[in-house]
Amino acid sequence: TLVPPANWYQLNFEPDFTCQHERRIGGLGDGGKWACDPHRLKKSCVVYILTNTKNIRFEKGINDKHPTCSIHTFSPSMSISDIAKDLGHEDLAVDILLVDCDGCEWESFHTWFESRITFKQILVKVHGVHMHTLEFFKQFQREGYVTFHKEPDIKFSGGNNTD
Repeated sequence: TLVPPANWYQLNFEPDFTCQHERRIGGLGDGGKWACDPHRLKKSCVVYILTNTKNIRFEKGINDKHPTCSIHTFSPSMSISDIAKDLGHEDLAVDILLVDCDGCEWESFHTWFESRITFKQILVKVHGVHMHTLEFFKQFQREGYVTFHKEPDIKFSGGNNTD
């Protein structure tokens, strides 16, 4: 029996790292996301956004504070490996990968680590609990990532989605 998403996320994968300077980019509510140490972004920063939404609050937040950042927004149907190759970004360290694609994260997360890109931060809005949820979080741990923040999306999903 599947546990309701709000309960599962409350009981699993609590933040295991404290980011002293985490900041919300893009304002409160849907679209804004928490990032660790965004003040450290360099003028030449690179941000990838994988989304199927029209919400641009995060992009606007990055652009307002870091107008020289290169922001690339893509459809979830595109592979990160192909994107990196097309942009000449192979072997690049991308500062932030933001993923908010209404469930595509469950089927695509393994491909994020197959590209020749290193992501300094990956910010993901997860949708519900899926049969791959446990593997999803374990993959991040195997890749050396930590959880520094999690936030239920109470208003728009009744707590079933988590940033």
